[in-house]
Amino acid sequence: MKKFILSSFLVLFVLCTYAQIIHPADGPVYDKNEIAKIEVFIDADSLALILDPDNAESDHEFPADIFFTNNGKTDTIPEIGFRLRGNTSRVSDKKSFKIAFNSFTSGRRYEGVKKFNLNGEHNDPSICRSRICWELGAANGIPVSRVAHCELYVNSEYKGLYINLEHINDDWLSLRFGNNSGNLYKCLYPANLRYISNNPDDYKMTNYSGDRVYALKTNEEIDDYSGLAHFIDVLNNTPSNQLACALDEVFNTEAYLQALAYEVLMGHWDNYSYNQNNFYLYENPATGKIEYIPYDMDNTMGIDWFGIDWANHDINNWNNPYEDLPMAKRLLAVPELKEIYLFYLREMQQQIIATTFLNGIEAMHGQIKEAAYADTYKSMDYGFTNEDFDASFTTTHSDMHVKTGIIPYMENRAASALTQLGNFNAAPIIRYPQADVTTKPGQVIFKAYVADEAIPEVICSYSVNGGDDESITLYDDGQHDDGQANDGCFANTFDDVEAGSISYQMTAKDAQNQSRTRPCTPKTVIIKEVGNLVINEFMADNENTIADNNGDYSDWIELYNNSEDEIFLGDYYLTDNVQEPFKWQLPEDYLEAGGFALVWASGDVGSGAYHSNFKLSKGGEEIGLFTDEGGEADTADFIVFGAQSPDISYGRATDAAPAWIFFDTPTPGASNGTIGIEDADFARISVYPNPYRQRFTIKNEGTEALQAQLYDVQGRLLLQTEVRPGSAYQANDSYGSGFRILQLNSGNNDTKRIKMVAY
Repeated sequence: MKKFILSSFLVLFVLCTYAQIIHPADGPVYDKNEIAKIEVFIDADSLALILDPDNAESDHEFPADIFFTNNGKTDTIPEIGFRLRGNTSRVSDKKSFKIAFNSFTSGRRYEGVKKFNLNGEHNDPSICRSRICWELGAANGIPVSRVAHCELYVNSEYKGLYINLEHINDDWLSLRFGNNSGNLYKCLYPANLRYISNNPDDYKMTNYSGDRVYALKTNEEIDDYSGLAHFIDVLNNTPSNQLACALDEVFNTEAYLQALAYEVLMGHWDNYSYNQNNFYLYENPATGKIEYIPYDMDNTMGIDWFGIDWANHDINNWNNPYEDLPMAKRLLAVPELKEIYLFYLREMQQQIIATTFLNGIEAMHGQIKEAAYADTYKSMDYGFTNEDFDASFTTTHSDMHVKTGIIPYMENRAASALTQLGNFNAAPIIRYPQADVTTKPGQVIFKAYVADEAIPEVICSYSVNGGDDESITLYDDGQHDDGQANDGCFANTFDDVEAGSISYQMTAKDAQNQSRTRPCTPKTVIIKEVGNLVINEFMADNENTIADNNGDYSDWIELYNNSEDEIFLGDYYLTDNVQEPFKWQLPEDYLEAGGFALVWASGDVGSGAYHSNFKLSKGGEEIGLFTDEGGEADTADFIVFGAQSPDISYGRATDAAPAWIFFDTPTPGASNGTIGIEDADFARISVYPNPYRQRFTIKNEGTEALQAQLYDVQGRLLLQTEVRPGSAYQANDSYGSGFRILQLNSGNNDTKRIKMVAY
């Protein structure tokens, strides 16, 4: 049987789960149920230097030790980096700090986190406006940071109640987008996104502090701004009647309009659309589109420095009238795009007035009250008292910059927005339309996420190899590989795919006969035979699985010869950055047909011929396999991957299969899914998708009944069922995101365990 792989013209291999935003579990660092205690112990002279007003702008890190206590457990982390952080908070009395676990120990993380951003929130008497905003954003699938309150002690002195905000870096990207290899820009005032020229270097300008306005935070050595320049060109210079479709090629427009609606409701004026400030842009290599990431949400919910009543400010003319800010101004001038913005605004308007949301704010007030009362630093900048802290939740103010309490702001903003919205019915909104392979050879799944006032009809029109147009209905019923019923994900599968191309579009229509189609023009993906040499399996966090020739537990990459002839490896190159395709040349050896080659990603070429000059990031990145065609790189294989777990490999479901899964029993240098005597009963069992969102399918095409148990990482049994021969079982997992172990027991009492990821 031929093996096929699905690729687009942008990247060679894209997983469905890399398209939709995934908000990671809080974990112990961002646990909302308890206020953590962070104790920092640092040399007194070092602390004096940090707090010296003459060093307010310094980012120099001093070594310190910390104790992190939560839920009765205390962890000690020695020799971390400690310094000031922030902008205005650097010269405030209640300062903000950064803790870096990897400053003096390369690659070190605490509970998967490299850095703590400890924000004093000196500007906000409630010390919780930003947390409320981030939690609402996460609940709506907006790419935001995780957050939790903590009590901060430095050399045993209580510094007050702080916000621990997740740092945006490569790990952050992997957890949201499943990759981190694209360009990430931190955009600060005056990041207006106005067109300058077609020269990418012209967007490397600096602001008053000498920092780049669009500061590149990844791929800094390459320093290529061409993607940003192209996006700004499209944004500014496309005629208005073509803008929606032109942007759809380069920008996650719907996600930005949802984020804009969110910022407008929260009164976040220190953002792009009012103050040309405080946002990130990420060039997502899995989609080829730029993502908008909100940032710095403390000046919200009634905090004002301009004499503007943000709770009643016009949602239809919210942008700064004195600035030309095309990403907001031009988009909202297009009726179709403004309708999407208003749809999301109305959706969140209903959320912020809900009793459960307002009660949650009151509960937060009660949770942090004792720690806030004890915080004497909160009064040092603006004289905030404990009475001000309490009033900041419930009372309208007229003094200083805090004009409105949080709950009155929410009530007024919701009422004002509802009046300004009026009555309208939006056409269905389509996000992340995609075609992807499943674990079954020759099968493609069409999928899209659709939002509407009611359940719409969703049709995928497609053409195979330029043939006649056909169509398939997509469902959100939990029975068509669409996840949980009524979750907004519509999908269906198409079987018996031959090599060639598939062009597709998706149209959603509501009961009022309004419709929307995305992509604007059919997107073409290529179904082609898997290459002769492929990346078959890898491990980016090898702690104890297999040692290399030096006895070290280096990361590894397994290559597989998928042909009937031997292959000369010296013609191939491996890289962890596709912008450097010729990073490491394979040894001048031959690999037999059906053979495996194991490359150690140790970063030390002196350790042996099969040691590459790069390492893999367990936080997620990419692996590329290339050949040199007259100085031009020709892609042989490519994989973008997200965060990895210790001693769990990621590989093709079977050798050279199109779909990738996790293996809790890695097979470096051997066949993936090897069918031996102990595995014979599982030869006709398939489990998909993996990763999954609340639901996955166990398909039993064998002749014996199958017993299945799903466990979480603590060993708790989440579900148990029997899958009869010739049937499929849709497992419903409502226990939130995280890792799972699926145990399958055959009629011969053989056992197979599969690592699963719920998101």
